[in-house]
Amino acid sequence: MAFEGLGPLGQIHVSVTDFERSVAFYRDALGLRLLFQVPDQEMAFFDCGGVRLYLGKAESPEFRSTPLLYFRVDDIAETHAALLDRGVRFTSEPHVVHRDDATELHVAFFTDPDGTHLALMSEVSLTTDADRDRSGLAPSEERRVAVSLFNGSWAVLERNGRTAAEDLRLLHMAHASRFHWGEVGEPVNLARGEWMCSHVYALLGRAEPARFHAERSLQICEAEEIGDFDVAYAHEALARASQAAGDEATAAREAEIARDLGDAIVDPDDRGRFLADLADLLP
Repeated sequence: MAFEGLGPLGQIHVSVTDFERSVAFYRDALGLRLLFQVPDQEMAFFDCGGVRLYLGKAESPEFRSTPLLYFRVDDIAETHAALLDRGVRFTSEPHVVHRDDATELHVAFFTDPDGTHLALMSEVSLTTDADRDRSGLAPSEERRVAVSLFNGSWAVLERNGRTAAEDLRLLHMAHASRFHWGEVGEPVNLARGEWMCSHVYALLGRAEPARFHAERSLQICEAEEIGDFDVAYAHEALARASQAAGDEATAAREAEIARDLGDAIVDPDDRGRFLADLADLLP
């Protein structure tokens, strides 16, 4: 009989070190169906959409496996939120990695207890009104709204003598911009959206959410290897959040990190603008 190529994928092995912890993670946090465990051996088998996932300790170093598994989901935002509630640690938020006229590919990365990288993936159809984003907007319109809200936030920020109502409006605009970028933006848009939220909270003296969003901005920059002025501004945001909390030592340290990163910004106009923004945080 002539060889016609390999058949379907039947099983994938993932090496683990803490067997019981890993079984609990894949079963309880990720919700995979445990098929069986081998008695008296650290071997567990899960059903993964018809492909068997085998967890076990490698018999020798050359058999240790670190695959990058992509789990297909229907609603990546909903699944991401559910896994966060279950304590799963994500290294990136859902974001678009590819777009054509018909579909968008959304992914989000996370890790298991051994640090093995895993991912959620979701292909979103853009071909009909029924397949529009969860916000109800077409992608092009959603991007327009995200940009408009972000730029509008700047306009309110620069307004002298803002009222309490305007401050509240500013906060809502920053969050709304970040939401819409979360639907259609690239990682850099997410980092900048988190920075804007942090900046507004720091301006309003709200230290805890200011620090939260500054840390999210930095995490996105680090996970997605975003450098230049974006990572510099993430540290600037951490400095302002620390200052709002009355933690002057941390504020000074983060401002120094931001200054060093700012000095390395490639574009001279961006560099000058950033260092001017940072000036009030430096001695």
